Amino acid sequence: MRRDFSELNIAATYNLLYNASIMVRKGLGIALGLDRLINVSNDPEICFRPCNPALPVALYFAWRKQNLFSPAAQAFLGMILDRFKAS
Repeated sequence: MRRDFSELNIAATYNLLYNASIMVRKGLGIALGLDRLINVSNDPEICFRPCNPALPVALYFAWRKQNLFSPAAQAFLGMILDRFKAS
C-alpha cells in the first residue's frame, strides 16, 4: 500500500468477500479481495480493479488425512492438485 499500516483507515474486516461487497454497494468504502470470488460481471455498482503494482499472496489448502470427500469435493481437490503440479 506504500503506507505505514497505522496510517490506513480500516473501518471493518471481513472473511467473506460477498458480505464485503454488500458494504461496498452501500458506499461504506472499498474492499480488497481476490478477483472472481464473486460474480460482478453484470453488476453496474461494483467492479474489480487490479492492484498496481500487483500484491502477491500465498494461498494454502489443508484437509484432514483420510477424510471421505463427496464426489464434488474430490473433483475440486483433484483440479487444485493438477493445477499446482502443472505450475
